[in-house]
Amino acid sequence: MKYLLLCISLICTCTRVYSEEISPQTIEQINENLEAVSTPLLQSDCPNNDNIPPEPSMPPVEVYRGLTRVYGIFNLRNDIFAVPLERLRYNNTLVFDQGETHGVKLVAGVKLPDNDNRNFEYTYESKLYTDRESPGLAQDFTNEQLHYFSYDNLETWDIFTYRLELGVVGHEQDNDTDLTKASTQQKLLHNEYDQELFDIDYYDVENNLVFDNEYGSFARLDLGLSGNFVNKSKTFGLNGRLYAKPELSTLTRRNNLEAGVSGDIYIGLNNPTIPLIGFVSIPTHAIGLHLGGKLPISIHQVHSVTKTDFKTSFRPEAEIGFQFLGLEAGYKLQMNIGDLPNFIPENKKYQLIKNGVGYTDHGDMGEFYLRFNTKF
Repeated sequence: MKYLLLCISLICTCTRVYSEEISPQTIEQINENLEAVSTPLLQSDCPNNDNIPPEPSMPPVEVYRGLTRVYGIFNLRNDIFAVPLERLRYNNTLVFDQGETHGVKLVAGVKLPDNDNRNFEYTYESKLYTDRESPGLAQDFTNEQLHYFSYDNLETWDIFTYRLELGVVGHEQDNDTDLTKASTQQKLLHNEYDQELFDIDYYDVENNLVFDNEYGSFARLDLGLSGNFVNKSKTFGLNGRLYAKPELSTLTRRNNLEAGVSGDIYIGLNNPTIPLIGFVSIPTHAIGLHLGGKLPISIHQVHSVTKTDFKTSFRPEAEIGFQFLGLEAGYKLQMNIGDLPNFIPENKKYQLIKNGVGYTDHGDMGEFYLRFNTKF
């Protein structure tokens, strides 16, 4: 505003100077205008960049993996990967290999073209649950087969975050020859490859085939509140989230509610793109580290012959991941404290006797995963 008044005053002055001789009053007016220019502007008249909050141009996860458009995930789940938790519980190396024993998950995902980090995914999961009285005897088993699509904004800067999953589920007990099913994968490992891979023949798997499969559909809706932080150099990011996630299924025994808090720390090397040869270059955010944790509580059904009860369990999780040039590798541990849902009958706590001491299988699991990211 002062600059505008000064310009008007100078124009008027110049006009007067052009049309007439300079008077003492004119000289005095020019001096007053020069003093106004030399006076510092008030802080409110001039924007202060230090008081302007940084724009949330990068969600915390991009500190870790950079910009991604299309991605795929391979996840391998097994109770043998939970050995660190058994060491923590019992100070002993234990592999129960019953209840939930093995699983595989494949994900194909794309970030939608609104440049807002919203994800659309297709997921296939196969989990195996077994019940075997002793090694060498035929085991009862159930494959939990899941196919579902999902849409979420979990990796955005939004405060209100969500994930919607819609899919079909099958509980199958009649197939151990299809390579896509966890029962077949376990059978091949124990009957064909355990001697070669581990230099020990644990036992051969023989499954009781039961032609009593059931199928249904399900929906999961994960609703939460998120908080994010990214430092100015874009090398450190934080995400914290409070959420609730109900699941509803036409197989009503599956219906449950999970709620909890989660937190993620992302550390990345914010390097510039480094050209190498031709079209080959080292991209930005070439190296990253991810540390994650979750504290969920589950309310689910536990069925018996005469009644159904609602039980709870606490399933804390810890995760570590590394990223290099768009390839991620990670490890996750999941501990169970409380009752297990038994919509699959083999999912229960088992006892293991080792050196005359009895140990309880609480349902702890571990996972290894690989994620492939591209910018296409």
